[in-house]
Amino acid sequence: MTARILLFTICFAIQINSFATQPDFDSACFAPLNRFVTASMDNLWLVTEFPPKVTRDRNNALLKDMIANTPFMSHPNNLEGISKETAQLIYDNVAQNPVAGLGALKKYDPNCENGFCFGRAVAVNMEAAQRGVDQNRVLKLWVIGDLKPHQRADLKLWDYVERNEQGEWGFHVTTIIKSDKKGWWAIDPVFDKPLTERQWYNSMLEMTPDRNAILIVTNADRFSLDRSSIEHAIGLSDNNYYNGYFMDLFKYYWTKSKHP
Repeated sequence: MTARILLFTICFAIQINSFATQPDFDSACFAPLNRFVTASMDNLWLVTEFPPKVTRDRNNALLKDMIANTPFMSHPNNLEGISKETAQLIYDNVAQNPVAGLGALKKYDPNCENGFCFGRAVAVNMEAAQRGVDQNRVLKLWVIGDLKPHQRADLKLWDYVERNEQGEWGFHVTTIIKSDKKGWWAIDPVFDKPLTERQWYNSMLEMTPDRNAILIVTNADRFSLDRSSIEHAIGLSDNNYYNGYFMDLFKYYWTKSKHP
């Protein structure tokens, strides 16, 4: 195995974390959430759609459960949560990251095909891991719906890409980290600062024509909505895959870990 593949394997393992043996978030940490969504589904695109009010009620119940039920610590010596100041530091690090930062989109996504919200979510997970945050206190929030980002003129995204009224997102994802007080911090650089889980969800609703979007929470190691895409994960070790985005991202954090 070449050093290049070894680097990829070690870093990407942080994300996929043995999908076949690792219980997913809803069964491992938040049993009450099972009544709202099955986050362990192989393909989350298949989550049943409901009328807007029913969906919003389910989403609101999910958010309340997230605040009321704190995940178990996987190790007592790990960090239980982060302060507002640390959330801002992680946000700044990802926003300024030479790969994950929005300023790199023209390099890695010149045709605006991917957006790389899932790439920025990986970077946030890496930042949390480097700070020793417990793995059960780092999750991902996904929204699925008819998202029209141009409806939010205040997005930081428009500082780097053209605001296109024809642009649509079928989904969006962010990594969230448990607060050292109440709730969670959503670290999503398309906004101008870290948001609470509720603020982030409301911001997503503002992008939809009928304030309707499905909200799902999963383990942070879930890479995509469709688990079957993990079969192509080894392709990420090829610089032609996603224009080398993940190889460059993992290389960046590998170097950073050796020279903090």
